[in-house]
Amino acid sequence: MPSFGGWGAEPLPAEAVAAAGFDWFETGYPGDTRTNEILANAGVRPFAYINLAELPGELAAASGYSGAFLRTNSDWGLQLVDVTDSSWQDWLVRRADEAYRTGSRGIKWDAATPDVPPGKTRADVNDAIASVMQRIIDQHPDMKFIFNQGFEFALAYPKFVHGMETEGLFSASSFPAAYLKPWEDPFYWGPQFQQLKALQERGVPVFVAEYADPFSDRARELYDAIAAQGFVPYITSEQWNVRGRGYNVNPGW
Repeated sequence: MPSFGGWGAEPLPAEAVAAAGFDWFETGYPGDTRTNEILANAGVRPFAYINLAELPGELAAASGYSGAFLRTNSDWGLQLVDVTDSSWQDWLVRRADEAYRTGSRGIKWDAATPDVPPGKTRADVNDAIASVMQRIIDQHPDMKFIFNQGFEFALAYPKFVHGMETEGLFSASSFPAAYLKPWEDPFYWGPQFQQLKALQERGVPVFVAEYADPFSDRARELYDAIAAQGFVPYITSEQWNVRGRGYNVNPGW
């Protein structure tokens, strides 16, 4: 159960992270060589953030993506791509290589349940992701991967999944009766909980991010409920810009 945390703002307090007691830490977009060096020297594995299936406008030119856009994520201003397209797969490999060259030794893949493009199947999508992961591992055998919400991929290709992340599982906001007991929701949180338990049984660490004041009683309740299931808690803000409560890591570090 590696202690996991992350930061989503600038600047990242690298020295404080290094001293806090984390094992794995998400540092943001690839390229922060200084932060990665500080963390690695302290025995913390730095994870770069890469979006597996969505493209922001500022990266459109660099990506070289020439496939179709499947839909728009208007909440974040992102275009959802076809991950079976070779131009997108090449971009992910280049992005991962940039992360490695600048000191990251892990990648947190966000949006890890991509849309299925017309004429394709979920198996086709999973196969495409697996092909990308294999190319990266061939280049950098010591790289580790965390997937956010990629349950179906993880069950199909567990050898590429070194950690699974989910958000809001124990707060269960859409089904208040399942607060701290997600298995009591038969619709969304319960099935997700069972998928995570299946991965846990295969030896995959499960990271559960929850959004609350890390010093609050609510944060302590969430932490205790998550840890009791053998999952790894991280309690932070929705922007990931506070010094959150991690597994055996007190908030405020």
